Amino acid sequence: MKNKEMGRLAEERVVEVMEKHGYRLLARNYEVHNVGELDAVMMKGDCIYVIEVKSRYIGNNDIYDPALSISAAKRRKIRNTAREFIAEKRLFGKNVIFLVGLVSHSRDGFIHNVEITEF
Repeated sequence: MKNKEMGRLAEERVVEVMEKHGYRLLARNYEVHNVGELDAVMMKGDCIYVIEVKSRYIGNNDIYDPALSISAAKRRKIRNTAREFIAEKRLFGKNVIFLVGLVSHSRDGFIHNVEITEF
């Protein structure tokens, strides 16, 4: 399975998991030119959740902290894009929580696990 297709499937699965726990999807693949992109933005209560999705092939037996895969530059882009999203949607006064969704999969795209944690 190609990386882009696996990435799309991983994003869909993370959104499904969050929706099952009562989160509402506000946007997927929200992009601001020359700023950055948000894989998913969700809301529950007074909180907005900005989610960066990462997928990994389960054959890699390394201990993997998904938060470490997001560089300081990528974090800045996510933060700046989130500011633009909040301003555009007029969602002022909400708590913003940044999450990473790690999706473990086999070579054929079968998803084994979804882990969601703060970064």
